[in-house]
Amino acid sequence: MSLLTAPRHVVTVQNRQQVEGSIGQNELVNDGAPVKVRGNKHPLSSDEIVSFGLRDFVTMSFHSLSWPGSPLCVVTFDGAEWDQVGEAQLYDMSPSTRHFEVILRKRNSTGGT
Repeated sequence: MSLLTAPRHVVTVQNRQQVEGSIGQNELVNDGAPVKVRGNKHPLSSDEIVSFGLRDFVTMSFHSLSWPGSPLCVVTFDGAEWDQVGEAQLYDMSPSTRHFEVILRKRNSTGGT
């Protein structure tokens, strides 16, 4: 698959962890250095957006050979910040097509795709 071996897009993944704040509240803090990941972004169709329960948000699917993020990470792409929705899905039926698919939701976006 040439799109997996020669990806067109680069995102930056900043992992975060949840810690207890000074007054007992939960806070998210950066965990390690940001990691650049090469892959391919794909817009989600209206049907996919509704089936994932993501109506009224700008969403995309990102496919890459590896994925260092978790549902707490922040992904930066094209000057915007994105949140990972759920766990990354690994597709590994064949060594030549093995890849991760991650659903990303744009921060501070409402309406349309």
